[in-house]
Amino acid sequence: MGHERRVNEGDTLCTVISKQQGNPLGHITLSQDEVAEIAVGDKVNIELNKYPTHSYGVLPGRIASVSFVPYNKSYAVEVDFPDGLVTTNRKEIKYEIDMSGRAEIITSSRSILSRIFAPVYELFSTTE
Repeated sequence: MGHERRVNEGDTLCTVISKQQGNPLGHITLSQDEVAEIAVGDKVNIELNKYPTHSYGVLPGRIASVSFVPYNKSYAVEVDFPDGLVTTNRKEIKYEIDMSGRAEIITSSRSILSRIFAPVYELFSTTE
């Protein structure tokens, strides 16, 4: 997540909501710094709180849209699940209202976390 934003235990980072027809959509809120790194079509892996990752895997999706205007200094990002609510371990998730979890957005083959930690890694790597 962004360097100015703290994530505490119990914070909701992702919520899955339903469209009237078709597959449900995921909803993520990001800061201005975080939203600058993503684009429509980027891959998203969601770890649902209710479903252990080691047995269910993650729920794969793609960025469907990004709001143009912030609300309370956050941008709304919608995630589409082209294959429905089927995890990487091929388990179908039953849709429930207010499912929550942690989202990892893959941008240009690098996750947001890898972009955050890259400068730290460069401090410790030596080039001679």
